[in-house]
Amino acid sequence: MMDELALLHAWRAGDTAAGDEVVRRYYSRVLRYFELRANSSAEDLTQRTFLACVHGKLSLREPVSFRAYLFAIARHVYQDRQRKLARNEVALRRLGADAADVRTSVSVVIARKHEQRLLLRALATLPDDLASALQMYYWEDMRTAEIGAALDIPKSTVTSRLARARELLHAAIVELGKRSDTRDALLSNVDGWTRSLAEPASIRSPGAGIAPPESSGNRNPPESGIPTRNPDRGSTRNAT
Repeated sequence: MMDELALLHAWRAGDTAAGDEVVRRYYSRVLRYFELRANSSAEDLTQRTFLACVHGKLSLREPVSFRAYLFAIARHVYQDRQRKLARNEVALRRLGADAADVRTSVSVVIARKHEQRLLLRALATLPDDLASALQMYYWEDMRTAEIGAALDIPKSTVTSRLARARELLHAAIVELGKRSDTRDALLSNVDGWTRSLAEPASIRSPGAGIAPPESSGNRNPPESGIPTRNPDRGSTRNAT
């Protein structure tokens, strides 16, 4: 089986089958990254990420791993979206409009248990840099070196961010859960419940159609028109 970096180079050289394999392996992972932040735009942002990946919008420069490279692109795509939203909000305020109307809800990822719903609410309160570190650590099983590469920070900073994120997450669960059996069950195994969110019930997967540079005829093709196919969910991990 070809590794992801070899598949990426083949995809960029015009091998659409290699591109299909990259998308099959990672589409749902990138999608859930965005679902936690901008659920209504998650599909579009995911497609933008893969388009940027195949068109080399971010320099490869011998990455720690392909997934670190891919999530670095996802982070840049999300940050670009946030900058554009901020400019739109400034424009709306100048027109006297309510800027809140253009904000995307943080997440409506489908959670199957009460503990997962409470956990998602708590995760939504974290600053994005901390939430990203937690998500990559628990949902993607990424090493600290990979997380550092994806977030463009030193390994030591990753460790401190994870510690701070766990601290704030615990406090948010306590505050949001009040006194309840759901809160107590969640607090008894936060690590396990966080890992249990690794495959939200809303995950979807696309089909072929994201073209490599050589065959697209356009280095900035539109995001619409990419066909979809039946989901390929892969393995499911349960909380312990």
